[in-house]
This record gives sequence, C-alpha cells and structure tokens, in this order.
Amino acid sequence: MQIELTKDQALTLATLSAFNAKDKITPVLTETWITVKDNVLTAMATDRFALVKYEEAFSWDVYDGEFRLTPSLSKFLKANLVKAYKGSVFIHVADDGAVTVELQNGAALTDVPSNAKRPNVETLFESWKPDTVARALAFRIEFLARLEKIKLDGEFADLWHLEPGANTYDPNKPGPLLATNAKDDRLMALVQPNLLVKEKN
Repeated sequence: MQIELTKDQALTLATLSAFNAKDKITPVLTETWITVKDNVLTAMATDRFALVKYEEAFSWDVYDGEFRLTPSLSKFLKANLVKAYKGSVFIHVADDGAVTVELQNGAALTDVPSNAKRPNVETLFESWKPDTVARALAFRIEFLARLEKIKLDGEFADLWHLEPGANTYDPNKPGPLLATNAKDDRLMALVQPNLLVKEKN
C-alpha cells in the first residue's frame, strides 16, 4: 500500500499523537491508527480517557488499507514538515507491516508498528448523544489543552465547540464531552469527564 499526502495532511496525522498514550504498557495505544476506505482517510488516537478523530476525503483514487503511525514516525514528521518544506509526503506500507514515511527531499524513516489488535473505538462517536441534564463537568486541563496541539491545514486547531454528552450506563453521571473543531468538522474528539471529582454545593 502507498498513499501520497500533502504536507498539511501529514502534519495533521502527526499532531494527533498528542492523544496517544505515553506509557509503553499497551504499545498499540501509543500509535495513531489510520484507515483508508472508499477514498476517505480516517485517523484516530486515544489514551483511554480521550479520543480524537480526523477524516479527510481524497479527490483522487487511493487504495483501501490501514496502517499505524508509531511515536517515532509522528515525531519524524513533526520535525521535518517545517515551514520551508513544500513537497508531498509518501507513506509506504510493506507486506510485513513496516511503515516508511518518505519526503520529496529524500528524508525517510521506517518503523514497525505493534501487531496487537487495536480497540474498536469508532462506535463511540456514532453512539454519542447530547446530555439532557444541565450539570457541572470537571476535566483535567491537559485533556483540553491537547486539542490546541493539533494542526489542521497547517494551523493550530485553537477554536472548538464543546457539548456535554449523556452517560448511557449511568444517567446520574455525565458522559463524554464532544469537542468539534469550530472551523472544520473533519476533526473531533471525545474527552471523558473526571467522575472522581465531586461537584461543590
């Protein structure tokens, strides 16, 4: 499998790593999962408490398939896709699962992602419903700060629409917060509220 991305598309994929898990206990959570199907690229990253999703439709034919960006590949892209870089980014996926990221200037890096099965998190966005109860929510500030680390079309995604969600398991507690980029609906995130913090009276 091989796909060609613009600099901005590749940079968005790389900056989704802000939502990857930092621990190495579960390596699959340290990677960004990318699926290409019917000319639509879907990328997701999670650390169990927050989940981000990016979708991009292509105007040219792209082969269906999937691959993962490891922390090393994401770091390589962020370091090399500087303002001066103007070319495309090519991603090659070998039969053995190895992923190579190559720039038009010749810079390249190959890494082998984990072969562990990734969790099925796509349905979390599909099943999300707005909360019908007005209540205060508590979040660790770094969860929300990570939203601003993502780049969309080359710029930091610093404006978001936030909407509290319902808890399908316990209606007495809040559900995940849906964060949708206010400028572009290609980018959204779900952030789990801190249910251990008691609301002050």
